[in-house]
Amino acid sequence: VFKTDAKSLGELLIQYKDELQLEAEQSQYGLYITGFLGLSSKKNGPDGPWWMYSYESPSQGLEMSIGQAPGVDDLMIQDGDRVTFSYTKNLGF
Repeated sequence: VFKTDAKSLGELLIQYKDELQLEAEQSQYGLYITGFLGLSSKKNGPDGPWWMYSYESPSQGLEMSIGQAPGVDDLMIQDGDRVTFSYTKNLGF
């Protein structure tokens, strides 16, 4: 659980980058997550696994499984939202 005034998931991740041991790089789609807590996907290539996430926002009535949520810079977060990161080959399509 993280307390923040960040507007987007990307801002929250940057705010807590040290605690999360965040590895990320800018891409044409915004911030691209390549690692958390020492587990990196940088060398995995197109076959994965990669860091993906699902998103739940009770206040907005939203529930997005892996592959449905927008990029972390475009995902506007609300109090009580839940984001679950998974290290997976499942793209959700």
